[in-house]
Amino acid sequence: MKISNRFADAREDYLYLLNRGYPTKSALDVVGNHYQLSKDERMLLFRGIRNTHAVVMMEHRLLELPTHANQSIAVAATDTAILHQPGLCLILDGYNVLGTILSYLLGRMLFISNDGMVRDIGAFHGKFSRNTSLLENAINALAKTCKVFFEGLSYKVYLDEPVSESAQHKLLFVTVFQKQGISIDAEIIHSADYGLLNAEQGILCTSDSAIIDATEQLILDLPRIIIEHEFNATIQHINNL
Repeated sequence: MKISNRFADAREDYLYLLNRGYPTKSALDVVGNHYQLSKDERMLLFRGIRNTHAVVMMEHRLLELPTHANQSIAVAATDTAILHQPGLCLILDGYNVLGTILSYLLGRMLFISNDGMVRDIGAFHGKFSRNTSLLENAINALAKTCKVFFEGLSYKVYLDEPVSESAQHKLLFVTVFQKQGISIDAEIIHSADYGLLNAEQGILCTSDSAIIDATEQLILDLPRIIIEHEFNATIQHINNL
């Protein structure tokens, strides 16, 4: 993806407007039109820049990424709340997590947003059934990473029922995780958002800002761990684009 030399100024102006209460669409239209940004560059802003209040709030919830197997997870802001405990549950927003991993496998652009989460510039919109082997590779990378970094934790994944072949995807999750010696509770519900929003305890694995803003749960960027450690890839921060 080509980034214009106007993007850095556009990024600053977009954040300025968000911080002053402009609606997201209005701010995006104003900045995008002024700097003549491409559709992809506008999506970069939309998915990659959040207002400063949201970023500050995220600092107290986003968990520090482990650098080696079985390292304790800590809250990035304080580096004190050690959470790597038996019985702790990682709650996965299934298609959100898979979408990010699949974007990498498909060669699509990924970036670190200003709130610290890895995101892509597009969404799959339910098109997860087109390449079963690629989907299996993504779930396998997910299971291997869970085994290496989070041994002893429990796992719950929510899958959206309206997504085509979600029943097969549930089976694939269970089967692939079992091959790694891991048990995962996979549940199909009408909206995975509902499952995550009503989780009373556990660590949420999602980059969905609507879910993040509506809960107080701790957040783990599981796709970033997978991409950086399983695939040994480097992801650029949006501020460096």
